[in-house]
Amino acid sequence: MDIKTNRNIKSSLDVVRTQKIPSITSRIEEQLKAELEEDFGPILKDEEISEIARKEEERKTKQNLALKKSRMNIIRVKEKAKDTQRIRQALVKAEIHCKTKNLDVRTNTKISRGSGKKEYSKFKKINITY
Repeated sequence: MDIKTNRNIKSSLDVVRTQKIPSITSRIEEQLKAELEEDFGPILKDEEISEIARKEEERKTKQNLALKKSRMNIIRVKEKAKDTQRIRQALVKAEIHCKTKNLDVRTNTKISRGSGKKEYSKFKKINITY
């Protein structure tokens, strides 16, 4: 026994959307169309119909091609961002590794640690007293 949920039950709005109730104007239009087809032949010729179908197929293929290109661009941007993130993470790991071993990341040379005293011989000394 199946339990029916709201998804399984069609509402009155769903039924109305699928039904085509003919109106007075549509009946008049059908009669007029039938009379004109009797007098002048079919409204659209086979060539015109085939031309419309060909144009619609071309339009559809162009849309599909544009959709594929946009998807490719999105994937390309995502891959570029992933690669950038991987490279940045690798550089951060290399920096941490080099700092623990006292290496300079840019030159891969050993960092010299001096005595800590720096001399500023280029500057003149000024004594200020109050």
